[in-house]
Amino acid sequence: MSEIFKRWKNAGCVFNRDFYLIEIFSDYRMLSFDLQGGHYLLPPNTNDEQLSMALLDALSKKR
Repeated sequence: MSEIFKRWKNAGCVFNRDFYLIEIFSDYRMLSFDLQGGHYLLPPNTNDEQLSMALLDALSKKR
């Protein structure tokens, strides 16, 4: 992973065996949780297609 990607990361997807969490962050002046962005909490049996669609939808709502 490049240093630029680590420093300016604006989205995250986490899986902890209980759920998938997709979070989007706003990068206007200061990186913070984007309340108007798309956020998803998905069950552990979510398939790849559903996960992809949720991630694309969340990123499309990023400001």
